[in-house]
Amino acid sequence: MTLRVPIFHQGGQLLAAGATISERHLRQLRAWNVESFDVALNVESFSQIVELPKDSQIEVYDIDAMGLAPKKNLYSPPGYEIDNGSTLMVESNIEYSEEEIFLEKNIILTKDIGAGVRIKSSGFIKVAGNVAEGASIESERDIVIQGGIKGSVEKPVFIKSESATVNFAEHSKIEAIKFVKAKTLKLCEVKSNEIVEVDKGDGVIGGKIEAGIFIRISSAEGVNNLPVILSIVLQRQKQLFSVSMNLKKAIEEKMAEMSKLEKVIEVIRLLGDKVTTLPQEKKQELALQSKRYMELKNEISEYNNKLQRIEEEISDEKPSIEKCPILIHNIKPSIELLFGSVSLTLNSRQGMTGYYLRNNRVFAVAR
Repeated sequence: MTLRVPIFHQGGQLLAAGATISERHLRQLRAWNVESFDVALNVESFSQIVELPKDSQIEVYDIDAMGLAPKKNLYSPPGYEIDNGSTLMVESNIEYSEEEIFLEKNIILTKDIGAGVRIKSSGFIKVAGNVAEGASIESERDIVIQGGIKGSVEKPVFIKSESATVNFAEHSKIEAIKFVKAKTLKLCEVKSNEIVEVDKGDGVIGGKIEAGIFIRISSAEGVNNLPVILSIVLQRQKQLFSVSMNLKKAIEEKMAEMSKLEKVIEVIRLLGDKVTTLPQEKKQELALQSKRYMELKNEISEYNNKLQRIEEEISDEKPSIEKCPILIHNIKPSIELLFGSVSLTLNSRQGMTGYYLRNNRVFAVAR
């Protein structure tokens, strides 16, 4: 392998560009406890800093696994710890820095986040103040922003978390695994694997909202002659189908097990009172098998009830308004609804209406 760029260690050049290295060299460096290096540019994979010979059989590993990842500039903002050190409390504005804030704990910020600030945490992040354009906030848990989020077309604010709760957001990109809750979303791109709920504010003004199961909005309207897009990726239907298939398989397996035990139950019936004369070990065995038979009977009944409820929801020709995947309380022109690849454009004012998909057509349920 030939180095495309020089690599450095502890401020000095370790290997020059053009140098040939092999796994033997890397093992030697590890023997010297040289586990990490710096490179002169940002790279994402080991293959970007080496050139492999033709017909090489050398496996190219991820750069982090090879110990050649450039060191990130990380820092922790000034603050103090609470909750036995699990949470960092910061009571000052966070201003832009080339360094990225990364903490493996919860973060509570009582003031504002400046333009371009980057924050990552393995815990929850709570911001009492505002968030300026170009900021990026990522959490492996929940993000709560009580102030306003003010991005721009050129520099949107980026938020990514397990769940996100915001007050007002403009020109922002918000992604969540579970849910996104907001009062007002203006010209935002929002994506949730499960639910997006916008209530108690101005609703959704322009932009695009995508959810896997439900979209619940107090008000929605297009802006600048462009419709607001509300998209359901039919995650709920996929989940229901998957669960129904798993239930059917489980019922079949339990029925097969129950069928084998029916012979034992028949023997017990034929023996009647004579069962008490059997050896203790045999009586215990029959008792356990009889107990398992009754357990299977109850489990199959429970699974069948669940399967029936799921199949009723799948085949429901006209769900109640509360069960519709998209529910809008106040509709203003114009709105484009997407159910997978099926679309419907709304160009008139309407009151509370729910929308659902049946047979590749979008239907409405009004109150």
